[in-house]
Amino acid sequence: MPIFIRGFIFGLGFCVAVIIVGAASSIFVLPRLIETSHEPTFTNPETPKLVVRVPETESKYSVFKSNRMEMTVPPEGGILAMGVLSTPAGSKRPRTYQLWLTTSELWQIRTDEKVPTVEKLTYPGSDPVSALYRIQTENVGDLSGSGTTTIDSAEIQKLKQGFESGGESHLHGKLRITDKGVVCLEPDEF
Repeated sequence: MPIFIRGFIFGLGFCVAVIIVGAASSIFVLPRLIETSHEPTFTNPETPKLVVRVPETESKYSVFKSNRMEMTVPPEGGILAMGVLSTPAGSKRPRTYQLWLTTSELWQIRTDEKVPTVEKLTYPGSDPVSALYRIQTENVGDLSGSGTTTIDSAEIQKLKQGFESGGESHLHGKLRITDKGVVCLEPDEF
């Protein structure tokens, strides 16, 4: 008998064996597996009253729609770092702490509703971007929805002229600029 026919007969026998084992397991093993997964029985069920939760005073609001990578200060632009502060219940907008860093100035900003408060800080000379992150973390912590975004000179010019910024698509708010050139975010309402 040629080797091809022997191999064919062997393969055919192997296929028949696999089919028989599969059929037997679906008849005997599968029903037992289905049988063991059943709903637990309750003999005296009751529906309890749940304790009412106290609403959180802090919001889980984040000013950013997504996370951002490490940044550098753009020429004639800046980096805006933002974080959410504890916001009183009933507020329409989250309170925020923000930092505005340019190549020569550092400002801190706090927003309460739509009203920003600004203060010029001493400029960190050696590594301003690292200082920005350090100051932000010291003031609002790591888990405050913090993040940073760069604002280039073209966006600053738009803001100075009263136009909307195209750079706010990744933010939950509107960018604003003060008469001193400090860029800040006016957060959206909750």
